[in-house]
Parts: sequence; structure tokens; C-alpha cells
Amino acid sequence: MRTGDRLKTANEIAHETEQIGHGVMADLTTQRETLLRTQDKVKLAFQNLFESISESFQLNEGNENIKAGSKTLRLMYNRYDSTFEDNTKKEIFISYFRLILNKVLLVTIIIVELGILGLVIYLKFFSKK
Repeated sequence: MRTGDRLKTANEIAHETEQIGHGVMADLTTQRETLLRTQDKVKLAFQNLFESISESFQLNEGNENIKAGSKTLRLMYNRYDSTFEDNTKKEIFISYFRLILNKVLLVTIIIVELGILGLVIYLKFFSKK
């Protein structure tokens, strides 16, 4: 009966864990959609700003300040757009690099522990006293 109870408890825990995982995935999906909508709104705001500056520039063709402001805003927009994509790629690369580094560190620790264990066994059983 104990084994049956343990299996039942393990199944309940697995089911709860699965439900939590589904909840986390739903939250992440919602957050991703929110970020994408926000990015689209920022792009639209910059485009509207560029259009209004262009219209204003057409009305005042000789005004150098508007021309410089338009150029600055265009550079800001281009940097924002490329920074978003570059940071995502950087974060993925950094996460992958950390994962590989952690695995290498784990394998190194296991090898050192096996070496120490082998040395202890050798000294205990095979060394001449």
C-alpha cells in the first residue's frame, strides 16, 4: 500500500508541476505579445513623428534646425530598432555560452572527484605499507 501511495503522490506532484508549467507558458506568451505590441506602437509613433517633421520641413524648407532634428530622430529610431534585435541575439548567445560553461565546469568537477576517489581507493587497497 505504501508504494501505491507514493505513486499517487508522485502523479499528483507531476500533475501540479505540469499545471504550473502551463501557467508559466501562458504568462510568457502574454508578456511576449505585450512586448511586440509595445514595439509596434513605438515604431508607429516614430513614423508619425517623421511624417509630421517631413510635413513641417516642406513648409519651412530653409530651416536647418528641423533638418537636423529629423536626422537625429531618424538615427535614434534606427539605433532603437537595431538595438532591440541585437540585444535579443546577444542574450541568446550569452545564455548559450553560460549553459556550455556550466556543463564544462560540471564535467570538470566530476572528473576531479573521480580522480580523488581513485586516489583514495589506490592508497587504501594497493599501496604498500
